Amino acid sequence: MKKTILGVLSLLLVVGCTKEKPYKALPKGTEGFVQESKTVIDTTADYLYVASTVESDRKASSSRPHWMGDAKRVRLAFGEKELKVIEPELDGRFGSNPVNDKLVLTIPISHIDYKCTEDDFGKCMHREEENKEVKWDKKRFFVLKGEELALQQLSFLPLEVEKFFGSRCTQEVRSEFIKAEILPDAINLILEKTFQDSCPGFSDIDTVADLTFSVRYQHSFVKMDKVASKDYAPVRYTRADEGNFGYFSTQQLKLDVDNNDVVGSEKYYFDRWNPKRAEIVYHLSEAFNKPEHAQIKQATVEAVAAVNDGFAKAGAATRVVLKEPVPGMSSGDVRYNMIVLEEDPQAAGVIGYGPHASNPLTGEIVHAKTIMYLGTMKKYLKYNYDELVKEKLESAQPAAIAQAKTLNLDAAIASRHGQSHAHQAAGLARASRVPGGVVDRHIDANKLAKYSLTSKTDRLLVKDARDKMEFMSRNCLFPADMVHLEGDMGAGVDEVLEEVGLKPWIQLTEAEKEKVIATLLPFVWKPTLIHEIGHNLGLRHNFAGSEDKANFYSKEELAAMGVTRPAAYSSVMDYAYRTNNELRTMGKYDIAALRYAYAEKVETADGKIISLAELRQNPATALKAYGYCTDEHVAANPNCNRFDEGTNLLEIAQHYVKAYHERYARANFRNDRRKFSMLSDFSQIGAVDNMMFELRLAYERYESIKNNFDLAPNAPEWESIAFLKELKQAAVVAGNFFIDVVKTPDLLCAVSRADNPSNIIAVLPIRELSKRAISCFDPDEVRLNPQFVIVAEGGKSFQSRKDPKSDNPWADQIDVRGIYMDKMLATHYLFARELGSTLTDQYTENLVHMPELQEPILELISQVLTDEISGPVTFRLNGGATADLNVSYKLFDVGDANNSHKLPEIGRAH
Repeated sequence: MKKTILGVLSLLLVVGCTKEKPYKALPKGTEGFVQESKTVIDTTADYLYVASTVESDRKASSSRPHWMGDAKRVRLAFGEKELKVIEPELDGRFGSNPVNDKLVLTIPISHIDYKCTEDDFGKCMHREEENKEVKWDKKRFFVLKGEELALQQLSFLPLEVEKFFGSRCTQEVRSEFIKAEILPDAINLILEKTFQDSCPGFSDIDTVADLTFSVRYQHSFVKMDKVASKDYAPVRYTRADEGNFGYFSTQQLKLDVDNNDVVGSEKYYFDRWNPKRAEIVYHLSEAFNKPEHAQIKQATVEAVAAVNDGFAKAGAATRVVLKEPVPGMSSGDVRYNMIVLEEDPQAAGVIGYGPHASNPLTGEIVHAKTIMYLGTMKKYLKYNYDELVKEKLESAQPAAIAQAKTLNLDAAIASRHGQSHAHQAAGLARASRVPGGVVDRHIDANKLAKYSLTSKTDRLLVKDARDKMEFMSRNCLFPADMVHLEGDMGAGVDEVLEEVGLKPWIQLTEAEKEKVIATLLPFVWKPTLIHEIGHNLGLRHNFAGSEDKANFYSKEELAAMGVTRPAAYSSVMDYAYRTNNELRTMGKYDIAALRYAYAEKVETADGKIISLAELRQNPATALKAYGYCTDEHVAANPNCNRFDEGTNLLEIAQHYVKAYHERYARANFRNDRRKFSMLSDFSQIGAVDNMMFELRLAYERYESIKNNFDLAPNAPEWESIAFLKELKQAAVVAGNFFIDVVKTPDLLCAVSRADNPSNIIAVLPIRELSKRAISCFDPDEVRLNPQFVIVAEGGKSFQSRKDPKSDNPWADQIDVRGIYMDKMLATHYLFARELGSTLTDQYTENLVHMPELQEPILELISQVLTDEISGPVTFRLNGGATADLNVSYKLFDVGDANNSHKLPEIGRAH
C-alpha cells in the first residue's frame, strides 16, 4: 500500500513538472490603437478610395456636412514609416515606371513584432517581448500613428472644392484623430480638423469664436471586388448619345499607339449601377426615426416609390430598396448607400445633394448617398409662406386693385414739374444719333455712367457669384434660395393658411409656425429627394425640361398616377422655378433616360422600342425627341436656363421679368432676418446678374442668326418662322425690361386730400417728406397735415437704408437693399457689345441696334441726360394691391434742403 501511494505521488510530480507554463503576451496596442496583422492589408488588390466630410460646423459657410470627393482606384503598399495609398498608372504600357504611379496620401504607422523572452541558455521563458532584431519589412504587425496622421495635410477633396472652400482664407490650427476601423476588406479613418477663417464676411459672424470652425473627415477604403460587379459590362458614351440623354460619365485617357494624345485617346463610359442588379439598397440615417420626422419619413418612402415607378415604366429590373437606420452607420463609409436627414441649418444654403462614386475603370456606380438638409429647408419656408399669403390677400382684394387703376394722377404730373410733352420731345431731339438711327456708342452720358459695370471689382463680384451657382449646379447641389411655393397649393396647405389667419410670418406664434412648416415641408422634400436620387442613378441636370412641352404629362396621365396638380416639366432633373408645379415623379424624359441606361433600350420616332445594340448597328435611326440641355449649355443658349419657366423663348423672357419683380420683396427687405447687411451685396449682385445675363442671351442669339443668315431686322422670316418670331419678341422684352430697371425711380409717395383719396394731388420723393423713412406709410416719419394722406407708394429705394425704428447698432445693417446694383447691371446689358465669351462675342452689336428698341432707348438717354423721366411706375396701395400708373419724376433727385418741389399746403405735421 505504501509503495502504491509513493508511486502515485511520483506520477503527479512528473506530470506537474512537464506541464507548460502560461505564456504571458504583451498588450497588443499603443496609446489606445490596437495593432493589426499586416495580412489584413491586401497589397495586391485594388481598393476604391473616397474622402468625405461627415460633420461640419453649421455656421461655417465655407463647408458643409456629408460632402464627397472624387472616387479613386488605389493600391496600398507598406513603407518603413507609412502605409502608402497609391493611384496606379492606368496605361499598362507605362506601368513598369514606379514614379508614374501617383501618391495619393500616406498613413503613418510603426512596424512591430514579438518573440519569446529567452534565458541565458536560449530557452523560452514563457514571456513575450518586442522583437527589435528584424527589419521593418519582416515584422508581422503594424500600429497606426493616430497623432501623426492627424497632423498630415491630407488631400481630401478635389481642387475645385478647395477653391470654393476658400483655402486662401482658411488655416488649419488643430487636428485630432478620432477613430480607425481596419478590416480585411475595408478601412475607415475619421479625423477632426479645426480651421480659422482669416477673411470672413462680417455679416456672417457674431463673435470672434465664429472665426474658428471644425470639420470631421472620413477616409474610406473598400476592396474593389467587394463593391464592383464581376458581370458588369461598361457602355461607351458617345457624343450622339450624350446629346439625347444626360448622364455623368467616367473618362479614360489613353495615348495612341504612337504615344500621341489624339481625339481617339479620350473615351467615356456613362455612369450607372449594374442593370443586372435587382436592388440598390439605401439605409436611412438615424434621424429619420425621430417622432417629429414621421411625415418626412413617409415623404421619403413615397419619393422612392416614384423612382421605382420610373424604373418599371422604363422596363428596367432595378429597384431602390429602403432599409431602416443602423446605429453608428456613417455616410462616409463607401460600403453603404444612405439617405441622410441633416437637421442642422447650414450657412452654405443648400437643401439637397446627390453624389455618387463610380468604378474609375468602367463607370459602374458602386456607392451613392443623398443628403437632405432639412434644417436649411426650414430656414427658407418663411419666405414661401409670405409669398403664398401675399397671393391670397391680393386675390381677395379686387376692389382695391380697381381703385388703384382709377387713381387720377394728372394733377400730380403737372404740379410736380410743370413740364409738357413738348419739353420731352425737345429733350429727345437732343439725343445724339448716327446714320441709321443708332445712338453713337461714344455718347457722353456721364450720369448714365453711374450705372455701368466700371470697376474691376464690380466685374469680379459678378463673376464670383455666377461661378458659385455654376459650381453648385455641376456638383449636384440644390440651392435653398431658389425654392418657390406659389399659387393654389391644395392638399391641406390652403386650409392651414386660413387657419393661421393669413398673417405675415413674423406675426405667427411658434405653434402656428410649426404647423405651417409641417404642412409645407413635404412639398419641398419630395421633388428635391427624387431629383437627388436621380443624380445618384447617374442622371445629369436637364434644364430643357421646362420647355419640352411635347413631353409634359397630360391631365389624364397625371390623374392615373394619382396626381391632381399640373406639372409643367418633362424631367425631374430640371431646376424648377416653382415647387408647386414641378414634377413629383419621374418625367417622360427621365423614364426614357432610365430605359436607355438600365434597360439598354430606346424608343424610336415611330414608337418602337429597340435595343442599344440595334441602334449602334443603325446609328441614323431617328429617336423620339426629348428636350435636353445641361450645365455646359447654360450661358450659351437662351432656352437652357436654371430655374426658369416657359415653353418658348418669349415665355421664358416674360418669366424672368415677372420673377425679378416677385423676388424684390423677398430679397431686398430684412423680413425679420437678424442679419441683413449691405456687405453681402455681392450675393444680390450675383442673383440679379444671373437673371439679366439669361435675358440678354435672347438678344445674343437674335444677333447671331441675323448676321449669320444675313437677315435684315425687318426680314419676313422674323414673322413667318415661329422660333424666330419668339426669339425676336424675347429680345425686345429683355430690352424693355433693362430700360424699365434703369428708369425705376427712388421711392415716391402719392398724396391725396383726406376727403378725396382717389384723386392724387402730388407725387413726391420720400426724401422730401422724410430724410429717414424707408416707407411712405411710416406714420411716425411721414407725417402730413391732417387734411392730406399718403394713398400709395411707387418706385424702389435706390440706396440701401436702415429703418429709423431699428435699434441695431451696426453700421453695415440695413432694412432695405437699394437697387443701385440692378441699375448698374441693366445698363451694362443694355449697352454692352461683348459679354466676355466666344459663344456670344462673334458680333459686337447691342440692343440699340434693334429698331423696336431704338426709340425707347433714345428716350431713356435723353431723359437721363436731362434728369426728366416720365412713364409708368408700379404703385402699391396701403392695403397691398398694386397698379401701374403714369407719373413724372427726376431720376437723380432725392430732394433738396429747401424742399423746393414740395407743395406748400401739404406741409409736415409737427
